[in-house]
Amino acid sequence: MNRFLLTMLAGVLLLLPGCGGVTVETNSAAVDVKFNVSRGGKAVNDLKLNLQALAKGAGAVGDIKDGVTTIHVFPGTYTYYVTAGSNEATLAGIPEAFQSGSMDRKIEIVDASPIEVKLD
Repeated sequence: MNRFLLTMLAGVLLLLPGCGGVTVETNSAAVDVKFNVSRGGKAVNDLKLNLQALAKGAGAVGDIKDGVTTIHVFPGTYTYYVTAGSNEATLAGIPEAFQSGSMDRKIEIVDASPIEVKLD
């Protein structure tokens, strides 16, 4: 009797929607991307550039020094925002809109080409 119930349960589980035909999409190999980050045409310093994946990809963070950070990141679509580095006061001159991710602000990373990020 137990064997019969187990066989029936296995059959039902195989018929449940969503259990078959799963496609797994892998990311391309990660690349090192140089980001030039500025505010009002001037390089920013002592901030962190945060990349938040919107589709495929993976989140990543880089320390900005003299307007530049290089981040090891998977190709994909990201929104970005900045957070404070070693000193919370560095965020004082950055508009609030750039202190959190936004679906209106996207970047597409396809290879290791440098990317300009303007915080204004």
